[in-house]
Amino acid sequence: MKILIGAFGTRGDVQPMLALAQTLISRGHGVSLAVPPNSVPLARAFGVDAFAVGLDYEEISRRAVNGSFRELASMFPLVRGEVQAQLQALEEPGAAADVIVGSSVCTVGTLLSDLLRKPYLFFAFCPQLFPSGDHPNPSVPWHSWPRWLNRLSWVTHGWLWQAVLLSTINRVREARGLPPTRDVWSSLIGRDPVLASD
Repeated sequence: MKILIGAFGTRGDVQPMLALAQTLISRGHGVSLAVPPNSVPLARAFGVDAFAVGLDYEEISRRAVNGSFRELASMFPLVRGEVQAQLQALEEPGAAADVIVGSSVCTVGTLLSDLLRKPYLFFAFCPQLFPSGDHPNPSVPWHSWPRWLNRLSWVTHGWLWQAVLLSTINRVREARGLPPTRDVWSSLIGRDPVLASD
């Protein structure tokens, strides 16, 4: 079986996908692994050939944590550009794959699945990626909020993702003859996400 893995994010997002790639390769499957440019040496150190796509998420994360709201907002165009960068890099290997796998900031997994009619699996490394009243959205560091406030945090989280990526994703979908998506977060985590955490 041929598997395309889009492992985008920081080391904590990439390394579990490296372990998955190693396991799949050891079982005789063909794996194409796409990672951020700064993660290519890590992949190769683990014996997995990888190709570079898109942004350095370590730098993006540092800026998001340490920067002002203005600096955070200045990154939105970079995130929008990531959709096009990932699509251009992954469309051809996706067409050759039997299955497409993504995690974290794989922005085009569902889009590629719809376009190429291939199954897409998104791996979530913590339950906080799934909207719930039991916890706030992943950007909130406090986990003792009441359920109503957790739900409100998900509403604002959804609004932010819609504002940042909805028009970008839907322009790409329209250009390829696909119907628009209505919810960015659902598009990012896919239709049948897999929770891969302790």
